[in-house]
Amino acid sequence: MAGAHQRPGKSWYQNKYLIGGFGISAAVILVVTLVVIPQDPATIGSQDPPVRRTQVAEQAAADAETPAAQQDQAAAAPQQSTETESDVDPGDGMPKTYSERPPLALTEGATYYAVFEMEAGGTFEVELFAGAAPETVNSFVFLAREGFYDGLTFHRVIDGFVAQGGDPEGTGRGGPGYNVPRELSDHKHVEGAIAMARSQDPDSAGSQFYICLADVPFLDGEYAVFGMVRSGMEAVHAIPKGEPPASPGVIKSITIEER
Repeated sequence: MAGAHQRPGKSWYQNKYLIGGFGISAAVILVVTLVVIPQDPATIGSQDPPVRRTQVAEQAAADAETPAAQQDQAAAAPQQSTETESDVDPGDGMPKTYSERPPLALTEGATYYAVFEMEAGGTFEVELFAGAAPETVNSFVFLAREGFYDGLTFHRVIDGFVAQGGDPEGTGRGGPGYNVPRELSDHKHVEGAIAMARSQDPDSAGSQFYICLADVPFLDGEYAVFGMVRSGMEAVHAIPKGEPPASPGVIKSITIEER
């Protein structure tokens, strides 16, 4: 266990005593010192060799928001915002970033669909589960209507696992500037399910999402499933594979429909 290690040190004191005509030697041993080694402030955890804080920070920065990340850290859910402001418009076709997640603006009783059109051709339609994940669906609908996803790629596509996209940086590290709290439900990670990617923090989802290319039950109960592909799954399977793909699939547009 990392922390204060104790290493005993010894001081020896020895005296001889002669009793009568006999030479009897007795050793009196006194352990008088304990040398306490303080904790190296640059080390944490129980690893051997110890993991340095700089290494942990680098690993955290390198850990993309992926559905395979399984470590949860306690974090408070972001507070509900009352307004949404566009903080930065980088131009050159790059998506805007926002200071707060949008206020809930879903139409009660409506069923929402997202129609994806890919640059290379092909479309697919996703039913969004507003009842099960209102904050997640509200954010996705907001970003899609803002054109945030237009021109973004599927940057991580693993055959038999997931197709992940929605990152404005295309690296797995980007987002819209705000987070969405995790909303778990009874919906499962079956082929065609769409869910939010995140980092180790359960409430760190933003704009990145993934579509299951097969049943992935070990992700159930960890990530927020917020929709299901209802048609065009062949177009999803046709998205180029890779981490990242040599020529990533590009989202031309996402059109939101209320029915």
